[in-house]
Amino acid sequence: MLLDDQLFTVLLTAISEHRLPPGTRLPEETLSRIFKVSRERMRKVLLRLSETRCVQLTPNVGARVAAPTLKEVEDIFQARTLIECETAALACQNRTAAQLELLEKHLQQEAAARKAQHLPEQVRLTGLFHVRIAEMAANSMLVRFVTELVWHTALAVSMYELTGDTECTEMEHSDLLAAIKTRNAPEAVAIMREHLQHVQGSLTDRPRVFERVDLHSILSPLAVLSPQ
Repeated sequence: MLLDDQLFTVLLTAISEHRLPPGTRLPEETLSRIFKVSRERMRKVLLRLSETRCVQLTPNVGARVAAPTLKEVEDIFQARTLIECETAALACQNRTAAQLELLEKHLQQEAAARKAQHLPEQVRLTGLFHVRIAEMAANSMLVRFVTELVWHTALAVSMYELTGDTECTEMEHSDLLAAIKTRNAPEAVAIMREHLQHVQGSLTDRPRVFERVDLHSILSPLAVLSPQ
């Protein structure tokens, strides 16, 4: 049986990796059966997820995966630009050799996931790259902010879909790593700003329509994980 923290992580990961698309209903009773936990526990996990705003709780309706509006997407990228440009500058100042090595390996993983056309892994690694940079900045609050913004960006991408080539993202990630490696803060800031503008500009302005998903087939394989 999964612990509450694990339930939270499993559901949030399924959302951020596009396994559970925006608008997907998350019935408390169904999730309780899948994860073999009480409805009370499941209710607490859904409430916690709603506090991240990745899940919407509506009285007498229940829980759904959040479906961001175009205005909310604009707000997400405005916040990311304000926060992550400064984060990139701090990363240049505070990064360690071990962190640089970790980020180089991370880029190799991104390339492998792209070559394998493994979308959930691509989504996960693309977001994690930005969290790694926040960790380089050596500021725990920035790590928290960037992590939450990455979750919301994943929802935005799922809702509006990217039209650009993911190879461009990998190239920009490589350029950003090079700037941080040489401690070139102005260059890192410029690349980060351009990168975020590129991602936002690659999104369509038409929300996608999703078919109903089978929660059992998506979540049951994750429900057998052992507590850590």
